Amino acid sequence: MVDFIQEYFVNPIIYQDKYPPYNVYNTLVYAAIAIAAVYLVYRLLKSRGFIFDEAFFKSIIPFVVFGTLMRVGEDGGILPRVVEIAGMQVFPFVTPGIYIITFLLLLWTWLLAKKTSASHQEFCEKTLYAGLALTALAAFISLGVLLRMQNYAAFALIAFGAFAVWSAFKTFWKARGLKASFAEQAAVFSQALDGSATFVGVQLLGYSEQHIVGNAIFDLFGGPWAFLLVKIIFAFGVVELLHREKANEEEKNFVLLLIAILGLAPGLRDAFRILAGV
Repeated sequence: MVDFIQEYFVNPIIYQDKYPPYNVYNTLVYAAIAIAAVYLVYRLLKSRGFIFDEAFFKSIIPFVVFGTLMRVGEDGGILPRVVEIAGMQVFPFVTPGIYIITFLLLLWTWLLAKKTSASHQEFCEKTLYAGLALTALAAFISLGVLLRMQNYAAFALIAFGAFAVWSAFKTFWKARGLKASFAEQAAVFSQALDGSATFVGVQLLGYSEQHIVGNAIFDLFGGPWAFLLVKIIFAFGVVELLHREKANEEEKNFVLLLIAILGLAPGLRDAFRILAGV
């Protein structure tokens, strides 16, 4: 068991030049942990009276950007991959370390904001400002990477692809006499951003896909174009399904928030890496 954990969980983190970062085993375990954590967090927040509305949704986005920028800082060599604490090596700025740090910062912010806020609106505002402050700090730390600007045309193409899909979604929704909520728009845009960044990076710039699901889609359909298409279909499908469901708006918003995070975090990281040429 020790050898198994070393081979499939520890080595991909330590030896990035010798091991792919993701394999079947660590992907399944990370996914299972994430699903369990999401469920527990949802139940905990609901029991504490948290409201999953648009303001709550918006307040979390800066934390996603913070984690992404810190990850890009490590990609560009500004932040260390390995940090030694009390004789132990830890990896705070790579997966899963950066996600744990970001979530702990968000959780601490939630607890502090909840205790010091007289209303839900005030709580969301304090969470948002804390996230923006962390994002500004991460941007300052990673500025040396972001300013390399080696592939600005590719970065612009990624942004164009994401905004084009988002615009098409809004147009399609409006043609049906519907008004897309912020959560629905964010879910579509973020998934389109991830798909667009992967397509541009792999198809045009020679990057490789790290996730086994993405590579499986490449192999099955014959290229990164399929990943972009699957992302778009997935986002449109989830939004459509939730729109037809009779679940309450808070539950829908929470699911859409997860979909947005799952697209925004890797999409922004890939886009910024491509911009910097790392």
